[in-house]
Amino acid sequence: VDVVYIASPPRFHMAQAGAAFDAGKKVLCEKPLAVDLGEAAAMTDRVAAEGLSAAVNYPLATAPAFRHLAQAVTD
Repeated sequence: VDVVYIASPPRFHMAQAGAAFDAGKKVLCEKPLAVDLGEAAAMTDRVAAEGLSAAVNYPLATAPAFRHLAQAVTD
């Protein structure tokens, strides 16, 4: 296992991501990252401080409607 995909309810994200990081795994987490800003900050602070690999799955960023809006803003 190289990457742990977290798709559980958000209240479990912090503990599950922490366990994956402790095991030396990369993490892909469904949105929202955490239940509040404090938890999100703690997780992103750990990722930055330890040089961990993590991402939040945000599929709308590649959806056709989003690409259309992004192009409209650019134009």
